[in-house]
Amino acid sequence: ASRYTPSCLPLAAQLDIHVDVQDFMRKLSFEQMMGEAVEQYAFTAHEKYRQKHLADAQARGATPKELSLVRQEPEMADWSDLDEFYKEGHRSQIRYLGEMVRPTVAVITNISPNHLDVHKDMQEYIDAKKNIFLHQNAFGRTVLNADNSITAGFAPEVRGQLYTFSRRGRCAYGAWVDEAGRILLSQGKDDTYVMDASEIKIPGAINVENYLAAICAVWGDVPIDIIRVVARNFGGVEHRIELVRELDGVRWYNDSIASSPSRTIAGLRSFPEKVILIAGGKDKGISYDAIGPEINEHVKALILCGATAGVIRAAVEKAANFTGLPITEVDSYQSAVALARETARPGDVVLLSPASTSFDRFANFMERGRVFKDLVNALK
Repeated sequence: ASRYTPSCLPLAAQLDIHVDVQDFMRKLSFEQMMGEAVEQYAFTAHEKYRQKHLADAQARGATPKELSLVRQEPEMADWSDLDEFYKEGHRSQIRYLGEMVRPTVAVITNISPNHLDVHKDMQEYIDAKKNIFLHQNAFGRTVLNADNSITAGFAPEVRGQLYTFSRRGRCAYGAWVDEAGRILLSQGKDDTYVMDASEIKIPGAINVENYLAAICAVWGDVPIDIIRVVARNFGGVEHRIELVRELDGVRWYNDSIASSPSRTIAGLRSFPEKVILIAGGKDKGISYDAIGPEINEHVKALILCGATAGVIRAAVEKAANFTGLPITEVDSYQSAVALARETARPGDVVLLSPASTSFDRFANFMERGRVFKDLVNALK
């Protein structure tokens, strides 16, 4: 789904615009090809949405903020921020998505509190996400995360073929990881070995989940050998735990796509060592409480920059496992990178993973990531 993915990969794919999956697996991997397809679709879909729903939004007394989203020209809309459209669903537009597309394959990798600055409550956000599969027909396929209680609860509403994925236990129909670390695809009583999870090149449990989702999405269309080749060789996409460079024994990673606490948590868990974390950005009305304990567990020095610096600091300091983690607030990315350079020692990892959107000072997460990479690559 993710913009990918359908995101796939985030493969966190939420939209399958019925591309040639076999071709995209060979060339660009799920995520990049799906992101391309979704982005092209998004411009057309947004214009249809804008024309159809502007009058309706005005009639029902929509807020000025929502009306501004409706009126945006496609080239000005937030489609480039994949985290805002496919993986996470693009704000209010996702409410009407079902009226415009009935995907052949719909994948929802997980749901956690997000975009609550736009939705009136969590239930409305969940209902909006459901639109990705509610309008499929009996020939469609829906892929759900069995380990996420919210997505697992969607199963009774699936109209077509249901596949699930799990790192915790066997799925009756879907991809899962057994106790030996093998990825299997089950169809009733039959289990097919796909590959070992350890063969996936991109680090972290979240990427194992992404591949489980991707396998479910393309099963029957993409041969197992192609799935294995992609998993063993695909090194990731720009802005998602992207290795920028190694300098004096320090590895610098760009995870600018992490625009919510849950995504930053996933990024932190991808590294076996504690990292130097650069975080902060624009607040979108969600709780940061969950990230506090995770930062204390996985971070050795925290550098904060942006409007959410204070709330992230508060979440860290009030967590039960806080033991005096060094926290510094700076006013620019230049200062953040300079401080990280000064703090890091050989063997350290510096990770940009903001846990917030980019809109306090950037056009989107891609611009934010590229600014960070330019600063890192300019270090001597």
